[in-house]
Amino acid sequence: MPTEATMNDGVRKLAGGHWNTRYVGPDGRRYSRTFRVKQDATYWRSHELRLIDIDQWSPPASRSAKPATAKALTVAEWTEQCIQARENRNPSSERAAVHLPCSG
Repeated sequence: MPTEATMNDGVRKLAGGHWNTRYVGPDGRRYSRTFRVKQDATYWRSHELRLIDIDQWSPPASRSAKPATAKALTVAEWTEQCIQARENRNPSSERAAVHLPCSG
């Protein structure tokens, strides 16, 4: 099994064909993740190292555990919003915008 020092670009191929990557975070703990595609593993590791470089890193589990702030819409609510938006638009100005040349 290759060590971190012998892994080329921090990514290694596992026996099942998946790709594993890992790094040591600023907290001294080792973080790893497995991907189906090598490019995804390389990107994830590069992104994590970049977050460390710009002092915006936090443990991956704490980032993914944040609750969604926006309330999910039901189909009925979304439909009502679409109908309201359609009723509130100005059709003559929209048609004019299509026919007027862009400025700038």
